Amino acid sequence: MKTTRFFSIVLTVMFLAILFVNTAFSECTTLIVGKDASVDGSVLYAHNEDLSSDTSQTIEVVPRVSYKAGDIWISELGMEVPQVEMTNKYIQFNSDYNNLKSIDNVAGVRSPYNADNPNGFNEWQVVTGDNADQCRVELTEAYPKHYKLEEGITSAELKRLVAERAKSARDAVEIMGWLIETYGFAKDGGGGMMYSIADANEGWVLEAYVGKQWAAVRCPDNAMLVRANSGRIGDMDLEDTANFLGSKDLVTFATEKGWYNPATDGKFNYMKVYGLPKNNAAASNRLRELNLVNYFSPSKKMASMDDELPENMIIIPDRKISKEDLMAWERSHYEGTEYDLTEGYTLGDPHHTTNRVICVTSTQSSSVAQMRNWLPNEIGGVIWVSESNPCTSVYQPWYLGITGSPDVYQGANDKFDAEKAWWRFEEIGILANANYADIIKIIKPVWEDQEKAEFALQESVEKTALELYQKGADFASFLTNYSNAWAMTSYEKTVMLKKAVLTNLAQKGK
Repeated sequence: MKTTRFFSIVLTVMFLAILFVNTAFSECTTLIVGKDASVDGSVLYAHNEDLSSDTSQTIEVVPRVSYKAGDIWISELGMEVPQVEMTNKYIQFNSDYNNLKSIDNVAGVRSPYNADNPNGFNEWQVVTGDNADQCRVELTEAYPKHYKLEEGITSAELKRLVAERAKSARDAVEIMGWLIETYGFAKDGGGGMMYSIADANEGWVLEAYVGKQWAAVRCPDNAMLVRANSGRIGDMDLEDTANFLGSKDLVTFATEKGWYNPATDGKFNYMKVYGLPKNNAAASNRLRELNLVNYFSPSKKMASMDDELPENMIIIPDRKISKEDLMAWERSHYEGTEYDLTEGYTLGDPHHTTNRVICVTSTQSSSVAQMRNWLPNEIGGVIWVSESNPCTSVYQPWYLGITGSPDVYQGANDKFDAEKAWWRFEEIGILANANYADIIKIIKPVWEDQEKAEFALQESVEKTALELYQKGADFASFLTNYSNAWAMTSYEKTVMLKKAVLTNLAQKGK
């Protein structure tokens, strides 16, 4: 009887978790911190990858590839793009199981690196992530072939080509812009995406809608820039190319379509002209934006979602920001605020409420990247990745200098596999929702202790790696062994945690 009740609890919570993920928010949250706004001069990037329930994540190191003059890359929709002489090495993260499929990327050559969502961190410390958006309906009608995915470059392909080709964040924006203007952006559904792009010196957000129009804004060095799932590029000064970029016919196209009148509408506002008003006002977007302002800049507190948002969703934080600050925010469910509907988990788990929180059940992985211009790229670039829900998982360091990742962090698919790392973390996250208030007390101390150890070792590890680099010694093996050691440490800890969690549930089932 006791056993039957216990398994009934476990099966029920797993069913509810899967149901919620499939029907809830397939949205992401991304944040960039300028180098003068961080505690140590790093440019910081944070991203929660919120997708559907079958998007197991992998960590892959994609090597450089050389090509001959005249080689072309062929997109999924048949676009022929001139190939570069040599692609960049990059770490492919936040990439789901579809990265095992292949397409023709050069005549006669097939590549396995074509994930449905291949966020990349390349050897030049260029990192990319994306958030879904929605455009005005008339734009989908103006570009029917691109909206029906019959022509153009897809979102996954834009990010892949940037990872392979870009040498700076601005370079990435210009590459994306050229691809969109030349071949068109192929996007169905809401018809829009936004791309957060950063390097060791600066960060940008590019917002693109189906067709051939796009716009980009730079994050000031002393500020933070956030994106939920609504385009926020407002008034644009297209003559200020240091801070704004856009397609050549951005204004004239809108004018011809009757969406913008320069004589009566004032400054050109990208969000108002090309965006979808109801999505721009959606509570699930504005609540995340409100909480980010209040979390990092309480002096500018937003009292309600009716308050005016900061221009371009750029804010000046009240304090210098660290990677730990970003990790804490990515794990948050509005604890300690009026928007915490669980009253400190006493009314249930924080993922199943009517408020759209930051860490949700559909968060498939979370990442925080540090880019530092005073170190060699291989050492200065490190991305901390948490598999599955960050509130029940651990951030692990992956340096750009690594040559590979453990097999258990590669090749996961949409079928449960207890040997794959992502599924181990996912399983703990699902089970935690059965009795979150108690179970998080079991999980949190384990991962906090590991992260404290990782953070404490960071300076000495990078010092050793730099010494090896300067001597021409094998620093890559050193960094690979270090990153992989932490990855395998947490992988093994999931076994202990699962036993502890199941024990807790069994006792509560008595």
